[in-house]
Amino acid sequence: MKDVIVEFKFMLDGSSGFNAVFDDKNHQGAHAGHICRVAFASKQIRIGDDKEGVMHNDTLPSRTLPPRL
Repeated sequence: MKDVIVEFKFMLDGSSGFNAVFDDKNHQGAHAGHICRVAFASKQIRIGDDKEGVMHNDTLPSRTLPPRL
């Protein structure tokens, strides 16, 4: 995809929020092909770059917690 516009309506209806996530299963540079996400809450909208951000394969291992003993 390129230059995509996504339009939809939603109601939280008691929920604290939800995420809309865009993935590309062929992209090998980010965990599970994550590209970007938009997090919706009642008073906030957050846009995240997963392709070059927190899901990028070079930075993801440093964010992973060690196993619990």
